[in-house]
Amino acid sequence: MKFDVVNALMGPRTFPVSTIVDGVPCIRVSTMDPNYLPSETIKVFSRAGGATKEHNTPDGPVQEVHIGDFIGVCTKQSMDSNITLRSLYVTEIRDNQAITVNAIL
Repeated sequence: MKFDVVNALMGPRTFPVSTIVDGVPCIRVSTMDPNYLPSETIKVFSRAGGATKEHNTPDGPVQEVHIGDFIGVCTKQSMDSNITLRSLYVTEIRDNQAITVNAIL
């Protein structure tokens, strides 16, 4: 398998809070489907390690999100494109959004 390392400047990203479970904000998460591109995988990881708690809702899976968590985003735009992987650090949750900055791991 070949990997290309690309230094792409990407701005911060916001994730809408889709629901609140037991007082904890949650964002929608997804798993990439290579049959329907563009597609992305979104997962939330706690700063302590491991994924945050996931809940099933009528609108699909969501994960709890907290300030200090990391959101991993793996994206594929087309069959001919490379997969991009981003790590985003949650700096605040306000106005029903998880606000992030790029994280360098």
